[in-house]
Amino acid sequence: MNKIKAGDEVAVLRGRNKGGRGIVKRVIPDFRGKPEKVVVEGVNMVSHYERPNPQQNQPGGIIRREAPIHASNVSLIDPKSGRPARVKISADKKRVFASGAEAS
Repeated sequence: MNKIKAGDEVAVLRGRNKGGRGIVKRVIPDFRGKPEKVVVEGVNMVSHYERPNPQQNQPGGIIRREAPIHASNVSLIDPKSGRPARVKISADKKRVFASGAEAS
């Protein structure tokens, strides 16, 4: 079981977006299936330049979108305290936070 899933609230611990918080939109696994990178809503925004596509009636221009962040640079937010916390997987496959809060 992976600790980080789409829909979880996370905090960024390192990098230029340190301190940022957001909801995980997508988890990008490595070749073994473990989460390697995550895309967090509103964090690590980059400018992407797109060409116009008249066949699909799309204008070109500069588009702002989220770039992936390495999974080791984010931490799940504890629902009790609202702060980033360590998580372990219990024997019954549930996530247990350091404060004792349990998440499915």
